[in-house]
Amino acid sequence: MAGRKHEESRAKEYLLLALLGGALLFAFYAAATLAAGSTYFWTAVVSDSMSHAGNPDWRVYFEDASVRREALRNSSAPIEEKTRTYDTSKFPIQGGFSRGDLLIVKHVSATEISVGDVIIVSRRFNRIPVVHRVLAIWEDKGEIRIVTKGDHNTTTISSDLDIHPSEVIGKVVFVVPKLGWPSILIRGE
Repeated sequence: MAGRKHEESRAKEYLLLALLGGALLFAFYAAATLAAGSTYFWTAVVSDSMSHAGNPDWRVYFEDASVRREALRNSSAPIEEKTRTYDTSKFPIQGGFSRGDLLIVKHVSATEISVGDVIIVSRRFNRIPVVHRVLAIWEDKGEIRIVTKGDHNTTTISSDLDIHPSEVIGKVVFVVPKLGWPSILIRGE
């Protein structure tokens, strides 16, 4: 009889621990959602398009007007934006990041996005959101338009062109190296 009561007591302890763990997880999720302003407050990096390992100097696309003009050739950006140069030392995310890193994301409005920010974009024709750096941003007929580019990519790709602010999930505010691997492994990416 004493053994059975002991087993019931253990089962109650495990149930209580599971409920406590669930409550803590819920509290963390709620706090992170409030802090980020979005339910999409982190994501694991699944490609190397923003890696700085072995790539040409990503800064040249912002600092050299002729390279910038060529990179933006297929965009509808005005000529002033295509030839404007930027001081990349002022960009918020300086280092690149690689597959398996964890990105901390903050929801922002279009007016809070600047050239050099790293944003996450969800396009209807992409299976997974794209994480790239803002190469150009301008207003056209009262609407904001954005062009992005992966730091590791040698040029813009079609999904980088003509991004509408409603497609922006958020801005990357922090990178945690390697902490995204569990998410990648669980999702099978």
